[in-house]
Amino acid sequence: MTVRWRIDDTGTAANISPVLRIQARDADGSAAPFVFPGDNAYFILRGGNGHHEVGLRSDWNPSNLADINRLRVRVQNGTTAQGTHCYQERDIFNWTRIGYRKAVDQQGKSYVLGGTGPNSFDCSGLALTSYEAIPHFPDFPSGVRTAEQIYFWMRDNTSPSKRYAKPVATSDLKIGDLLFFERTANNGRVATHVAFWAGDNKLFHALSPQFGIDFGSYSSYFSSRFIGAYRVLGVATVANG
Repeated sequence: MTVRWRIDDTGTAANISPVLRIQARDADGSAAPFVFPGDNAYFILRGGNGHHEVGLRSDWNPSNLADINRLRVRVQNGTTAQGTHCYQERDIFNWTRIGYRKAVDQQGKSYVLGGTGPNSFDCSGLALTSYEAIPHFPDFPSGVRTAEQIYFWMRDNTSPSKRYAKPVATSDLKIGDLLFFERTANNGRVATHVAFWAGDNKLFHALSPQFGIDFGSYSSYFSSRFIGAYRVLGVATVANG
């Protein structure tokens, strides 16, 4: 993973150091601290006021958590020795990747138009049901049901919040991103199908009674009908002090 952060106005006192802590949490709240270089569960930025922007890579893998639901990020103004004057905690969710894992659990079930489970789904029913099966996920608004309605919701909800959509270029697709397609090439960009990106030029979706719910190739048939792709994310303030 890559962790990037930006901190502005870290305090009025001279030489106060912003301190960053990150935890992975499962659906029940069990936590595993991010291990920074030096085997520390915290990272101290240089002291003083101003703007800080840093990138950090780690091979951290919290294997004691069976299923990561979110990252909790805490930024505090001051180390323990300096004294902590204020802090903020936020949960960061990658709903798309978790939703994809829930969808793949339905592999092999049947396609039925209008199906929302548990034994059969259509394309949008699979997408919505997979997200709404995630613990702590705020369900989609009433009236969002079809591929077109999901597409319009994502297009209109890109501001960071507890649940929002980030448009994704085809060159930046990650496993779990949602791809939208029109029925006929150049048909006015009306979304009639939604699928999960599965990597390796494959889709995972509820396609038709013939193919059911399974993996399939991202063929020229789909690429010629592609409308857009979105990643469903979330940010929620947990605590301030």
